[in-house]
Amino acid sequence: MNFLFDYNLRGQAPLLWGTIAAEGWLELMSIRFVGFLGGWFT
Repeated sequence: MNFLFDYNLRGQAPLLWGTIAAEGWLELMSIRFVGFLGGWFT
């Protein structure tokens, strides 16, 4: 699953990543965060 974030949401992306990890979703599926300006949080 891919999440696409624009530059305005960079502050919220780590918070969402932490919530996803805490809930155990990373063990169930591959998740990638991608930004408009490149592949940060991949």
